[in-house]
Amino acid sequence: MGAVHGIRIKSPYTLMRLEDIKIENRPNEHGYLYLKALVDDSVNFQHAVNASTDDKICVYEETDEEGAIGNSAIVDINVVDESKSKIIFNGIVQNVSASNENGIYYIEIQGATSSFELDVKEKSRSFQNEEMTYDELIEEILTDYSGFSFTQCIGKGQAIGKPLFQYKESDWNFLKRIASELKSELYCDIINSGNMFYFGRPNGISYEIEDITSYRACKNLKRFHEASGYEEGYNDIDYFYYEIETRNKYNVGDNIYFKQKDLYVNQYSAYALKDEVIYKYRLCRKNGIWQTKLYNSVIAGASIDGKVLAVEGEKVKLHLNIDESQNADEASWFPYAPPTGNMMYSMPVVGTSARLYFPNEESEDPIVTGCVRSNGSSCAKTSDTKNRYFGTEHGSEIEMTPGAVNIKGGSKEPLNISFDDSIGVTLKSPKNLNLSASDDIIIKTPANVKVKAQSQIGVIKSGTENGLSVETDMHFKGSNVIKDGSDRETYAPFDDEPKEGTKPEPPEPPPEEKKPFDWGKLATNVLAGLAVVALVTVAVVAVAVTCGAAAPVVGAIAAGAAIAGTAAVASQAASDISRGEVSDMSTYMSVGAREAFIGAVSGAIFGPFGAGEALAGKMVLGGLTNGFESVLRQTLEGKGIDFKTVLFDMGVGAATGGLFHGAGKLFEKASPFVKNAFNKVSSELSENARIAKIALNNMQKGPRSVVLGSNLGNVDEAVGRFAKEFKNVKNEIKLEPKPMNKVIEVPEFNVKPKFNNDPNLKAEYTRQVKGQEEGLNKLSIKEYLDNREAYTNRLNEQKLSGKKNPSGRDPKSATQQQWVRNEAIKDKIKEYTNQGLSRKEAKEKANIWIKTQAALHDPDQIAGGNPLNVTGMGDKRINSSIGSQWKSRADNVEKQVRKYIEDNSLSEKDLEKIYLNIKLSCGGK
Repeated sequence: MGAVHGIRIKSPYTLMRLEDIKIENRPNEHGYLYLKALVDDSVNFQHAVNASTDDKICVYEETDEEGAIGNSAIVDINVVDESKSKIIFNGIVQNVSASNENGIYYIEIQGATSSFELDVKEKSRSFQNEEMTYDELIEEILTDYSGFSFTQCIGKGQAIGKPLFQYKESDWNFLKRIASELKSELYCDIINSGNMFYFGRPNGISYEIEDITSYRACKNLKRFHEASGYEEGYNDIDYFYYEIETRNKYNVGDNIYFKQKDLYVNQYSAYALKDEVIYKYRLCRKNGIWQTKLYNSVIAGASIDGKVLAVEGEKVKLHLNIDESQNADEASWFPYAPPTGNMMYSMPVVGTSARLYFPNEESEDPIVTGCVRSNGSSCAKTSDTKNRYFGTEHGSEIEMTPGAVNIKGGSKEPLNISFDDSIGVTLKSPKNLNLSASDDIIIKTPANVKVKAQSQIGVIKSGTENGLSVETDMHFKGSNVIKDGSDRETYAPFDDEPKEGTKPEPPEPPPEEKKPFDWGKLATNVLAGLAVVALVTVAVVAVAVTCGAAAPVVGAIAAGAAIAGTAAVASQAASDISRGEVSDMSTYMSVGAREAFIGAVSGAIFGPFGAGEALAGKMVLGGLTNGFESVLRQTLEGKGIDFKTVLFDMGVGAATGGLFHGAGKLFEKASPFVKNAFNKVSSELSENARIAKIALNNMQKGPRSVVLGSNLGNVDEAVGRFAKEFKNVKNEIKLEPKPMNKVIEVPEFNVKPKFNNDPNLKAEYTRQVKGQEEGLNKLSIKEYLDNREAYTNRLNEQKLSGKKNPSGRDPKSATQQQWVRNEAIKDKIKEYTNQGLSRKEAKEKANIWIKTQAALHDPDQIAGGNPLNVTGMGDKRINSSIGSQWKSRADNVEKQVRKYIEDNSLSEKDLEKIYLNIKLSCGGK
């Protein structure tokens, strides 16, 4: 099979040896044959001279390989054993040429399938019977071609549903258009010359081709876009096809199973390669859409004359002049639209001529545009081309001349209206002439208005007898007579000048409402003061430790600072509650810092002596400590020492020491509720301490001219600055990052069947999509937009530089990805060695595994990911599938994010605090 010397030819020509052969069979085209053969010297140019239009040619291929392998030098290629041969081309001769090359004579023959007969002559006709089926339509067309038939593969028994028009086009082109309306094509029969074509794709024999066969995979995106692609609901995969070359012979429409896909032979060509005949096939998807709707561009704007068969409402039936006959019952109704539009609208009369106008190349919805006059030169009214007439069969007419417009009715005594430039407007009525209006009737002229009558002129108001009458005399009649007169009365003069008034007293202001006590502000200020006490305590302890103080001393310093500072804050709070107004936060911080410092100094002096557990000892120590603190406080405040105050403070200290001694015992036995409450307060204090620490760090970044404890003024200045910074930090911390309050839905990622059908791969696909979603939602809006802008800039730069296949990826990410791969290989080797494999085996197996993996960005750089953020490894094929689908999704996500920013009027600060809220999903078809 597939040998050149196995080719046999039936033709009117005597051939010696085949030199070359080509065969082509494509949809919507005639089958084509080209062959070149050696002829005897005695024949020379006679075949070219004697060739006729009736010449037929049929090409066979020997199926008996032994016969085909025999001595080709003694084989007569003109003799065919049809029992051992099969036809590979059957058609008519189109062109014959003979040549002499170096004394050797050759003949070249070009042939086409019998379908070429349909493509010779252009025709014009209509098929107006909308109930006609496609079978009947094609059969009516083939009545002009005796001895030929066709095979219908689509539209069997289906009505055409609308009038069809063949206009200045061949039967072949018309049939191609009709097949395209069913989204199919014509296929010529290259084997059986009696069967001119297949209407639609034939369903041939089924074959299976081994996957090892060489092939090319192609996708015709041009045809996809010409078919309006996604807008029409198509998928670009429908335009995917394979190309293979083989010695085996298949026919158009044969079903092929190849690469685990159900395909069919869409077209093929054959050519000679040395002594072999090679067939090149295009294998397409069975569900592929390959034919868009075809149109006849010639019919756009054309008008076809015809005669009116029937009129109903605003529709007309026509017998077109391009048709020999037309049954009125089978004719289609066409809408009527005269050239005059709505003005002077008049339906045509049965038997008159009219035109069918086609506004576009689709030949759908044609309209009847008006009657066609055929007696213009012989009609008296229209012989003068300056005058225009519009008349009806009832006698009514409108005459339009260069100087007048005349309107006349069609009755025996017609109404006449004349608008004549030389005379004016004239209205003539054989009966009454009534002027009626819902509002006024106004007659206005700079000259005279004349009303003439033979007996009487009367003007009477409707519904009454009031009016005037001119009848020899003029009479006026009215139901009411109104007397019109005037009267005048005088008065003595008086002073009516306005008097000056006195300005009223302003109203007393309303009593000022006393604001309610702000317990929330008090709690916040107390916590802020306690936070400062905690910081001072930490600071003085750090100084004491640095200077080498003993542990008891350090403990006393800490206790003194904490107790004194806490007591001062509590005292300030009690004072505010008493007077009904909360002091500023800086006051609490200043008091807490000062008293904590004093308490620390006192603790350093008296702390080592206060270890006793007895109540008396605690009270004595408390009195001494408070007395010393009183002296220190009065000194720091710049006042003289008042010994009465010192003695009072010593008494308070003694009482406080005893109180703390007893309270400590009680607290140990306190209920869990009390302890829990204390823990909550401690937690709140810890949070404020955290805020205070941030505020203190911020202060340290600025000028450091204030030294804690050097003098009271500097302490107050530092506390003031600290209070302001504390408020700022607390306000900022309130702006904790939060996600967008609207979820951005992204079109579902399509999981291919090879992934969807494998549970492990489906789970891996879901994991990678989930990782992309989590990575996106960890980005603030600002981070996302910055990353997207960087990606777009990189992509544009790569395009401008002429880089092949620009991707927009950051080259720096390659280094990070390689590092992650190396670490993954190490982990995999360790995993395999733990399973019992040798180091060498584990390394080999890990290297095989890594080839199936990709270092993942969550999310991908195109989706707004950080190029340096490589999160791990994942299946390479799935990663590529997700990455390729981002191309049609990334821009849409950014548009939705920017719209969210615009709709919510977000500031630059907001963009840093609000995180993405994006939902990703995946599913298979």
